[in-house]
Amino acid sequence: MSKKRTSHESEFERAIERVAPQLGCIYTHIPDVIPSLAEQERKRQANQYKTTNIALPRPCDAVFSSCDGNLFVEAKYNDNQLTKRQKEFGKKIEKLNGLFVVIRMKQSIKNNKLNIIYRIENTVREIYHECNDIGGMVKELMKIIKSGGRNA
Repeated sequence: MSKKRTSHESEFERAIERVAPQLGCIYTHIPDVIPSLAEQERKRQANQYKTTNIALPRPCDAVFSSCDGNLFVEAKYNDNQLTKRQKEFGKKIEKLNGLFVVIRMKQSIKNNKLNIIYRIENTVREIYHECNDIGGMVKELMKIIKSGGRNA
């Protein structure tokens, strides 16, 4: 079942949603899909709900779009890991066309100063790009789309 986003991941995604249009692209968060009432009742009767969260799993957190195409995105904060389902989906898309990335915001404190690093990674945490500003990360995502994916 879908897990509630951490506040840091939510803030990270909202920041991308604000910056992306300024650079000519769109970051669209994929909402959870709630099954129909009939489907919910059928699953309740079959005792298939293990938790109270009835949302169906979505393929990833968001779709990043530019005039050159789309990119599937999973957003993570610090060292949060991909779930098994997220990793399986990401690997399928990476193998198919390379148009899946994990974007990560890493925060740390060094010498009493907040340090933020933005990363673009694949499902096995290989780093494609790393920068200190969210605009630089968004521009790199646009380059990935324009090049036809990480496999191009």
